[in-house]
Amino acid sequence: MEYQFVNDPITGLSISISSEHQLVGTWLIDELGQDKQHVGLFLERLNALCNLTHHEFTNHGKEIGLLIKDFEVTVISYASYCHTADIDHLTHEHIYLDDSGLKNECGLEDFIDLVRHWHAFLQ
Repeated sequence: MEYQFVNDPITGLSISISSEHQLVGTWLIDELGQDKQHVGLFLERLNALCNLTHHEFTNHGKEIGLLIKDFEVTVISYASYCHTADIDHLTHEHIYLDDSGLKNECGLEDFIDLVRHWHAFLQ
């Protein structure tokens, strides 16, 4: 996973990350946040998961959820859970749902490295 953290004086902190992991970057900035102490506590929790053979951890954010299960990380946008009643009256000719950016996956080690670097980047 390739990424670069940016501290822009106008827009603030952000991340430049590969398109296949864009949702992971959005989760990091918007859901985990910029509180260094909070990020540190989350990092400790991640490191504790590595010592377990089988584990499952869920974090329900405002707009994006995180699931860690057996060394795999899944980040999913709640926008992917639209109510079918809202679109039942439309036919396939009327709609096209592009869900390619609504779910990202990565390995736990890569995810921990990302959070560790984010923690170090925060002032």
